[in-house]
Amino acid sequence: MAQLSFLETDDVNGGFKVNTELKARTHLYVAGDAASFYSQWKDARRRFEHYDMAEEQGYVAGSNMTGYWTPSNMEPHYWLRLGDSLEMQVSKSSPFRF
Repeated sequence: MAQLSFLETDDVNGGFKVNTELKARTHLYVAGDAASFYSQWKDARRRFEHYDMAEEQGYVAGSNMTGYWTPSNMEPHYWLRLGDSLEMQVSKSSPFRF
């Protein structure tokens, strides 16, 4: 499918390469698990398989589709919940929050 549509794939991280607006080609945006975006935090391309990131990227892509320039400057973050006893959030700026 990528070859037929002339989308550029990321051989290291997987997914389709997008710019800071999550645009893969003119009038074509990619978000979520399929998007390989440039991370200013790591100075490299990243791809995350987490629904929070997909939700944020969907907002960015949708904003850009409607003409509002919104760059994708997402900071990687994750969360984990183990029952009622432990909830942990991890991000680059604050390593652990309990």
